[in-house]
Amino acid sequence: MTSFLEEIWSNNFVNFFASPLKIKEYVAGMVLTSIMTTAVGFLAMVLVAGLVFGYNILLLGFYIFPFILILFIFGVAIGIFISGVVFNFGPSAEWLAWPIPLLLSIISGVYYPLSTLPLFLQAIAKIFPTAYVFESMRTVVTSNNPASNIDLLIGLLLALAYLFLAYIFFIKIYQRNLKNGGIARFNAV
Repeated sequence: MTSFLEEIWSNNFVNFFASPLKIKEYVAGMVLTSIMTTAVGFLAMVLVAGLVFGYNILLLGFYIFPFILILFIFGVAIGIFISGVVFNFGPSAEWLAWPIPLLLSIISGVYYPLSTLPLFLQAIAKIFPTAYVFESMRTVVTSNNPASNIDLLIGLLLALAYLFLAYIFFIKIYQRNLKNGGIARFNAV
């Protein structure tokens, strides 16, 4: 999402589509740029947490890797989806991008167990892979029991499904904007 928004802020977005770049290549480039940026930021945080606070990222054992993978895939899916929303409504819809991750974190069990949520929010939380990841993390940290492989599998499948749907959504918005000239609104200052 941030890569997409940076292109809009720099008034460079339309230039991509004046080149022979395909939309698949554009999305892949956005994702690869995000992977590199995230990896650098993550490594810096791990280093600071280890040196300053004495925190070991491997406290959760090797379960940290599937947790990170599921959260990363879902994060990419959310970024592509939000980019599609901004692509659909234009640069003025950028404000929609920032509250969505916050709202998801509230119902995903990031800060507290899902059992503390009202039942209807628990049901909504179960459609997001983040709920499975954070509940599994909580189990590993609080009881030293291994995470449920079923929960991790459900989280991974949901994350992959959201990634696929977000990509299809972005492509459909792109095709519609290309057809009706909606890309031109991204050239306005």
